[in-house]
Amino acid sequence: MKKKISKTTSSIFNEYSEQTQLVLNNITNYLKNTFSKVNPEWLLTLDMLATNLDLYFQCKNEIKNKGLMYEDRFGVMQKSPLIKVMNDACLRIEKYVSELGISPKASKQLNLLDNENNTPTFLDKLLEDNE
Repeated sequence: MKKKISKTTSSIFNEYSEQTQLVLNNITNYLKNTFSKVNPEWLLTLDMLATNLDLYFQCKNEIKNKGLMYEDRFGVMQKSPLIKVMNDACLRIEKYVSELGISPKASKQLNLLDNENNTPTFLDKLLEDNE
């Protein structure tokens, strides 16, 4: 079943791929459910996250289509430079996800700070949506 992208997410992140918009839609829904709104100061972090997600997905698709290696002008096989770009995007994605408190590690740290709060974690909600 194809997930629907909310109008809000679509209007804010319309320049990004559908795949990125779906991820951002899940993230914004989680933030709304957890904090009852998406604060304006989070939008820059969400935009930077979206940029890096889009870059990651583009690199992943190119590597999938063209392979991990390419032949240079001298006929020597070289590792695709997109691998480094993709890895750098992964590191930045991890940083932004942690900043927003939606990674398992960040979620665990938040739960340690507030054990009385029994709200489901981001991963719990994602898994709920996929069932």
